[in-house]
Amino acid sequence: MLTISRSQLQTFDTQSRSRFVAELETYLAERNAQVLPRFPQAQRTRIVEIMIKRAQALGATWRSTIGLHADLMQSIAPNYHTQKDIAAALAADGELSVDQRLKTLVNKVPSAAWTEAEEMSSTLPMFHVPALDKRHLAERTAAALSVAVWEIPHEQIRSIAVSAVQAAKRFRFDGLADAPMVLTLWRALYGKDFNNPKVVPWAKTVLDERESPSVRLHLLRENISAEKGRWI
Repeated sequence: MLTISRSQLQTFDTQSRSRFVAELETYLAERNAQVLPRFPQAQRTRIVEIMIKRAQALGATWRSTIGLHADLMQSIAPNYHTQKDIAAALAADGELSVDQRLKTLVNKVPSAAWTEAEEMSSTLPMFHVPALDKRHLAERTAAALSVAVWEIPHEQIRSIAVSAVQAAKRFRFDGLADAPMVLTLWRALYGKDFNNPKVVPWAKTVLDERESPSVRLHLLRENISAEKGRWI
């Protein structure tokens, strides 16, 4: 009679999960060349692991719905499920499981809700586990920086995250959770003159407080993407 020890079962689970992560990573990269392919291998794998944890935190258990959730995170918004109509559809009472609700979500929720979800997008959840969602912004930023801004030495991440939160307030990006992370990447890629218009011509527009913080942050992301090929 074949017997399998607890340690063997754990090994099988680990191997199965590793295969799923690798398969999902390949699928997502093929679906959207603008997100995962822009990251080194280690960061890509970590992002996919975070996506899986976020799907499971919602209650998803099927591989297909975990994959669907991950695809919606990269194609609509990492926090798409917080949009009110989408959240209501996922939380609807009835006999349907979260997996079943996710399967029918795209067809049940009106297009205007998906548009709003894109407009209220926050990428920070893509880079840290859901267990940190209610923690202080500096702590969430620190966790995200280890994935999103891999140039930073590990021992400096915490202090840089704290400084980045302060910089976001100084540059009047108040209320935008992604701002400290994006500002950190800006500084890391462009050096000490990152906000000097003589060195970085578009910096003046990004820091022009006559425009809304959300528009300025969007412009910052667009410029970093166009010039450095980074997604954040």
